[in-house]
Amino acid sequence: MYIMRKLLGKIDWVLMFRLMMSGAMVIVGIQTKDMVAGGFGALFALFSLVSAKYKVGCGYQSGCGVTPRYRSIQKTEEVEFTEIK
Repeated sequence: MYIMRKLLGKIDWVLMFRLMMSGAMVIVGIQTKDMVAGGFGALFALFSLVSAKYKVGCGYQSGCGVTPRYRSIQKTEEVEFTEIK
C-alpha cells in the first residue's frame, strides 16, 4: 500500500489530464479526417509537455502563472489644477 501511494504521489496529474484530452482530440481528428482537430490536439500535447517541464500555466501555479500587479492600483498621483470661474 505504501509503494502504491508513493507511486501515485509521483504522477503529474495535470500533465496526465492534458495528455488524455489531447490524445482524444488527435484520435477524433484521425477518425474524422479533420486536420484542425488533430492539429490542435497535437499542439495541445506539445504545450502540455513544455508546460510540465517548466511548471508554467494553469494547474501548476496559483493564478495561472500570472502574478498580479498591485503597484499600479495603489499608485495615486496628485493632480494640480486651477479653478476657472
